[in-house]
Amino acid sequence: ELVAKALVKPESLSVEELDQLHAIRPAQDIYYQSSLTAGREGIINEISERATKRILDSQTPLNQAYVIDGAPSLSRICKKQFPDAEIILDIIHVSDRFWQAGHIIFGE
Repeated sequence: ELVAKALVKPESLSVEELDQLHAIRPAQDIYYQSSLTAGREGIINEISERATKRILDSQTPLNQAYVIDGAPSLSRICKKQFPDAEIILDIIHVSDRFWQAGHIIFGE
């Protein structure tokens, strides 16, 4: 809720809320990958192979999360490859769709 508030109305954040946001520990070992030829399933398979190796090499349990735009096909592939991972919806990526839907339902 705090992150959403910071995105929508950052000027309304209190000093305490700003302190909370700054105290959030950033994610570590973030891996980005893209391809013009592999397609969604190919990319997810490549990431899955890399993640599996990382998990096997790790001395401690690792938490997994994936950030997606909510496309049903991408969600299905990710859930299949990473059944225990946390799903994070990229709200910035889909905010234009929410805006369009609002205009369709409520007008200008």
